[in-house]
Amino acid sequence: MESVLLRGGKVWDGSGKPAFPADILVSGNRIAEVRPQGLRSLHGTRPIDIPGHTVIPGLVDGHAHLPFLHKADIADTGDVPPEEHTLRTTQHARVVLEAGFTSCVSGGSAKPRIDVVIRNEIDAGHIPGPRLLAAARN
Repeated sequence: MESVLLRGGKVWDGSGKPAFPADILVSGNRIAEVRPQGLRSLHGTRPIDIPGHTVIPGLVDGHAHLPFLHKADIADTGDVPPEEHTLRTTQHARVVLEAGFTSCVSGGSAKPRIDVVIRNEIDAGHIPGPRLLAAARN
């Protein structure tokens, strides 16, 4: 599990206080510690300098449709073969994560089990994506 030290930025914690200077230790996919600035990297930790940037809490999408494709008619989504559909859903998971959403609640899946398969692959660390509460028929 890789550890990263984000140095020289600010942290906005959502408490109502203004953003404050801090370094953030990330271990794996979790924030392990928020520290005053100026600390040196720990042994085995990769430092990343982030001056001018602010780290915020992850966003939650409370009604996501990762498997929904950009079709003029939603019914056309059913015509996409499951293999291609799964790959496109994997791409959508990455886009959502890179936009700052660290969690999604599925509002429904376009095909049975796509949400479940994508969730399992994200949880296993095989693909990037937000934590996903998957929609499934059973």
